[in-house]
Amino acid sequence: MSKNLLLIPDKIRQLRIRRGRSQRTVAERADVSQSVLCAIENGRRVAGLGQVERLGRVLATGSEEIEQLKGLAAHDQIVELVAQRYGEQSAELVSLVLQAKAALSEREMMKITSLIQECITAKNLLENPRSELKMSP
Repeated sequence: MSKNLLLIPDKIRQLRIRRGRSQRTVAERADVSQSVLCAIENGRRVAGLGQVERLGRVLATGSEEIEQLKGLAAHDQIVELVAQRYGEQSAELVSLVLQAKAALSEREMMKITSLIQECITAKNLLENPRSELKMSP
């Protein structure tokens, strides 16, 4: 899977560098091997929730930042699963949707969902003009 789809690697590296800590120091304090931390930072390994929580306790400034890290880890785990099962393109789409969901209100997401459903209906009508599909009001 492409490292570009993962959110945790850059975030962990940024936090570690901002705190002025080496991989070795962070790994020891978070009870993770340095090779695992290196693989996480380089996007060769998707971090587990427990690892992210331990890394967050070492690197984060508070519980809110730890929760943010856990959200990013969940994103990465979902995207990895989708990439394995359905391929890179599907993983890219899921990544975009997950990031949009985090940035948009429930009302905005409902509106987007409605628009997508209308687009699918319109596409089906164009492909099958004799079908009885109807656009929603």
